[in-house]
Amino acid sequence: MTRRATALLLALGIICMTALAVASQLAPIRQLVHALEERSPQEWLRHLERRLSGHPTLEALGVPLIRMARPHWERPIPELSFPTLGKGQQLQAPHLERQAPLAVLQVNDADALRQALLDAREGSRIELAPGHYHFSSTLRLGHAGSPALPITVWSAVPGAAVMHFSQDEGVLVDQPFWQFENLRIQGSCLHDADCDHALHVVGQAHHFLLSNSCIEGFNAHVKINGLNGVFPDDGRISFTTLQNSGGRDTAKPVAAIDLVGARRWRIEDNVISNLVKLGGDQVSYAAFMKGGGSEGRFERNLVLCSTAAISQPGMRVGLSFGGGLTGSSYCRGNSCTASEYSSGVMLNNIVAHCNDYGIDINHATQAWIGFNTLINTGGIDTRGAPSDATLYANLLDGSIKARESSRMDARDNQQVRLTRLFKAPDRLDLARDAEPQMVNTPTMVRDDFCRQVRAARSSVGALDLLPQCSAPPQAQSATQSTK
Repeated sequence: MTRRATALLLALGIICMTALAVASQLAPIRQLVHALEERSPQEWLRHLERRLSGHPTLEALGVPLIRMARPHWERPIPELSFPTLGKGQQLQAPHLERQAPLAVLQVNDADALRQALLDAREGSRIELAPGHYHFSSTLRLGHAGSPALPITVWSAVPGAAVMHFSQDEGVLVDQPFWQFENLRIQGSCLHDADCDHALHVVGQAHHFLLSNSCIEGFNAHVKINGLNGVFPDDGRISFTTLQNSGGRDTAKPVAAIDLVGARRWRIEDNVISNLVKLGGDQVSYAAFMKGGGSEGRFERNLVLCSTAAISQPGMRVGLSFGGGLTGSSYCRGNSCTASEYSSGVMLNNIVAHCNDYGIDINHATQAWIGFNTLINTGGIDTRGAPSDATLYANLLDGSIKARESSRMDARDNQQVRLTRLFKAPDRLDLARDAEPQMVNTPTMVRDDFCRQVRAARSSVGALDLLPQCSAPPQAQSATQSTK
């Protein structure tokens, strides 16, 4: 080997060794950058608080800085009762096409209602007289309805009949074609952990309907899951108010709608508010679908993760496909490996005041997320393979983030401080102060949050060109303040 060749090899060796040394030094920096990208600013603030806890000197120095930084990402929630924007329970029930009942079972006390639920046959209507109905053990159903002749439980005057539950689950719905309309259901347990579900929809209870009702005081107001390998598909929850008067002191899951494994559910035109978990992992969701189900839709809902103290301890997520994941024995087909949820749609929702992500896709596939407006949330994220989602024409003041090897196709979304576009977005006063960004309207999208028909070109976000929609005069009540 010549002297020149030896020198060249030596030089190459030095270059390689230097490159390896530099790479070894840069690796921690790259890991740090990757970690910063994986977490939202809100997550980092909570992480720093936990790390400072128990170190008095560091807390004295760091906590004031965190408090100074936090309002930039978590704006204080206005002190008011929020308007419903025409969603949730209405004083006049929305019109539903229905057959005349074959029989009307009129009840005016708790014992009569319990017996009527067992006696009702297809085509029956159980009509609750105005008043209060108190229960301390689960109500059961006796018979199935049918497609043409469902069984209906209702109050002629919306909200006039109040069912009080002081047990773990209020009604176990395990029969198909049952409908619950115009009701008010109140959790009345001494301990939050004891009031878990108002309605537990399981197994054979397909084609369930909950409409124009108000449910308050539960951990998971409506729980939907399989039983013996059978799942209650094709349900619907519409024009219903699901809320709590305060945080839930429990380690149990907290989510107004907790759906596991079921297919083709429609969650539409509801108000979901104040889902705060004080115990356990302190992670709560407004609503989620998971467990190997598919083809569910969240449309035109108003979600307020919290109505006061956005930065109180815990994490509050808005709408999710995937939720906190599912144990295999609870999944449809006993496995969620392929996907926690597939082919779900979130369209025309308004989600506000969540100190975590307003929309979350966790190990869910083929999600379509379009024309949503997110106010004072962490934004939209996908996380965990095999998650993949299409994001189109969403309007938000948070981030859009694909994490943990997930995939995202994000097009024509608008990230902007919403006070530049709306009069007072944090108060849900969404009258426009500026022209919206216009996009092509996909053929699958017919209307907006207000059920206004969208033209071939329409604006990003849940509201189209017209100013904010409102409820008709008879339904202009505000949500109950939950401060």
